Amino acid sequence: MTVDFNSVYHLISHFTKYISMKKLLHYVEH
Repeated sequence: MTVDFNSVYHLISHFTKYISMKKLLHYVEH
C-alpha cells in the first residue's frame, strides 16, 4: 500500500483551513 504524502498533506491543509475559517466565523458572529 503506497500513500501519496503530497495529496494527504494537501487534504490536511485544506481541512485545517476550513476548520479555522469556521471557528473564525463562529467567533465573529458572537
